[in-house]
Amino acid sequence: MKNIITIALILISISVFSQKILVLDQDTHEPIPNVSITYSSDLFLTNKEGIADLKGEPDSILVIHHTSYKRKILKYSELKQIEYVVLLEKEYLNIQPITI
Repeated sequence: MKNIITIALILISISVFSQKILVLDQDTHEPIPNVSITYSSDLFLTNKEGIADLKGEPDSILVIHHTSYKRKILKYSELKQIEYVVLLEKEYLNIQPITI
């Protein structure tokens, strides 16, 4: 019985800091696939629905990045305040014309 309680407590503590987040385009609210989310030495990518399953500690700093969007830095604890939905703003590259 003691072993069952111990195992249950371990499983509960592991799942406490596991959370799915959704990454969307700020303007269109479309999901963004292949967004990299890093903290400490861990790397996660969003799937084609823009969802990533993170496991982290509340004081972790997340760096959320995609090549077509501006980088966003958040604390893991801030995800609850934004209801686990991260909006990324498009980043436009201004390229000067080239004359040959």
